[in-house]
Amino acid sequence: MLPHYKCTDCCDRCRQKGIFTIDENAAEDWTCPFGEVGCQSKLRLVSWAELHKSKLIKGTVVLVVLFTLIYWVTGGSESRQLQEAVVALQKDVKDWNGDVNKLPQNRGFGDPYVQLWKDKVDRRIELLEATPSDKIKQELEKLNEELVRLDDELKRATGLKVPEVKVVAVNTQYEKARKEGKSLRNEVSKLNGQARLLDEKPTQKTLARVDQQIKQGVGLIIKKSKPTGTAPVTDLNASKQGYVGAVNSAKKGVASAIVAEQERRRLEELRRLAELKSLEEEAKRKSLAEKMKAWNDAQPIIRIVCSSAMEQRLVVRLIEGYYEAQSGNKGRLVLHPSQTSHRRYVTSPNQSIEVSESVTNSGNDMVRFDLDRRKGESIQTNVIALDAMVALVPASQPVSIITQFDLEKVLAGKITNWQSLGGSNSPIHLLVPQKGRDGGQVIDPGSRALLSQNSGKFEVDSVVAQLATNSRALGVGAFHNSVNQKRLIVSSSKDDPGFAPTPSSIATENYRYSRRVFGHTSKTRSSDVTDFMKFVLSDKGQAIVAAAGYIDMRPNGIPYPKPPQYIIDAIGAEKLVAAYKVNSNFRFSLNSSDLDIKARGDVERIKDSLTLHLDKKKECLLVGFTDNQGAADYNMNLSRKRASHVSKRVVSQSVQGLVKTYECGMRWPIADNDTERGKAQNRRVEVWIIETR
Repeated sequence: MLPHYKCTDCCDRCRQKGIFTIDENAAEDWTCPFGEVGCQSKLRLVSWAELHKSKLIKGTVVLVVLFTLIYWVTGGSESRQLQEAVVALQKDVKDWNGDVNKLPQNRGFGDPYVQLWKDKVDRRIELLEATPSDKIKQELEKLNEELVRLDDELKRATGLKVPEVKVVAVNTQYEKARKEGKSLRNEVSKLNGQARLLDEKPTQKTLARVDQQIKQGVGLIIKKSKPTGTAPVTDLNASKQGYVGAVNSAKKGVASAIVAEQERRRLEELRRLAELKSLEEEAKRKSLAEKMKAWNDAQPIIRIVCSSAMEQRLVVRLIEGYYEAQSGNKGRLVLHPSQTSHRRYVTSPNQSIEVSESVTNSGNDMVRFDLDRRKGESIQTNVIALDAMVALVPASQPVSIITQFDLEKVLAGKITNWQSLGGSNSPIHLLVPQKGRDGGQVIDPGSRALLSQNSGKFEVDSVVAQLATNSRALGVGAFHNSVNQKRLIVSSSKDDPGFAPTPSSIATENYRYSRRVFGHTSKTRSSDVTDFMKFVLSDKGQAIVAAAGYIDMRPNGIPYPKPPQYIIDAIGAEKLVAAYKVNSNFRFSLNSSDLDIKARGDVERIKDSLTLHLDKKKECLLVGFTDNQGAADYNMNLSRKRASHVSKRVVSQSVQGLVKTYECGMRWPIADNDTERGKAQNRRVEVWIIETR
């Protein structure tokens, strides 16, 4: 057979030819058989492996595939079958272990549940017999409860069925479980032999764990099958009869104890009534005489008329504070023997302050108190505190702001669903205080008129208490008694951010439903009345007002990190360092620069505060505003007059030159100008303390 050669550095035609078969001697003188000029081909001997390379690769692939198929047909199928058998065995062992855990403990005879039933009955008998009938319950109400319980117990006792005893039942269960365990271990041994032949070591480890589980189950069977005691089967019927008898005996004992207790109480009551009858009559005579003497001895130097809610919340605290400031003690309360609406607070054996309830329960009467005021006399009025009507909702209610018009519709019953206010589709449960209750005194006449139109409102004793249990409620209450409650912000329109009922917004009366608490005194009042009113308006008295939950009248600066634009316009951005708004606005009548009642009382307090706090780097700015009635020029001039009028009243000798005025006219309203109440809020002078460079 001639050898095979392959050319190198050959021409294209030689390269296409590829393999040449020639004699070994002729290979040395070989030239291009195609006669190509420049063909420099040389021959290279081709080995047998290189010549048959593609055939060798194909043959190898065929052999690999063939051996793989043989493996899967023989040994692979056996391995899969073994794995499936092990999985099935694991499930059987798990089920068997579950049955073993449910096996009952052998009590020494028959079905162990029979002994459990007997033990329960015996314990109840011991309990009943250990409790004598005269000691079960001494109180009549509890004896009756015990009798009812024993009736129920008797029904259960008589309905008990003595279980049939099956002596072999339990032993059969244990034997059956042991046989199943033995069968499972045989299966483990069989599969373990197959795994060794196939050299499946992971499977052998799994089977070892399964075998250990079976051994543990067999050990549990042996433990449960051992008897823990013995009890004669014949005792079961006797124990039931003993049980029923013990219940009956206890029932009779309790019934006897009830009768005895009733008789004892009846005789005791008769004796008590006989003894007390004469004593009570004598005590009544002495008590009436003593109370009348104490009442007559405590002659009032001041008489106060107010609502009962105002007395309990504020007036009593002011009286105690006044007495403590005068004499070092808080005084004591003396009640009239028959007139419960009159009370006297005594500070000495022959002096007191008398408090009586106002005749009417209108909203105005409930936010004032009268000192020695007589019909037809001229009176002097002071604003002693501020409060507010607030709309309260549960903490879980998503609604946090309401317009004044929507609130009025809710009060009148024209809006009855939370969806109209931006909440969920659920009814509004409107809660208002009952007549005369604390919190109702801040409801102004206009709101009362709206509430009178609403037949769907709920009048409750305590609005705050009801809010805690009613997620759909909207309550009308007072600021002073709604601490830690969610209060709605009230705005003048949908676009207005509004004012939340806070101490600062109520003190400045920017909050729409702010309410003044008035103190009325006669102009011909005594020195005692004068001293008491001075105390109420003093810092000590106003501290008591604040402690009672009301807003006191003491001036206080509220920092404004971002002052309003009109402050920046008035001072200049380059000069302004910090701005504080005093929590008191001066308000005016329509088209007037005359101060109203509250503003006249605020003048001296603001004057004293400015004297203490102003210096070269701190000045006071009084900013005047009007409502939108009239022309812009007229209102600008009117706001200037108002600021100037306040300036003349509050400037003392020591702060001259440190108080400036600025007018805004009808600009920068804080309330709507569509209602009289809103216009009154806009007619104001604001007091600002300015730090400058």
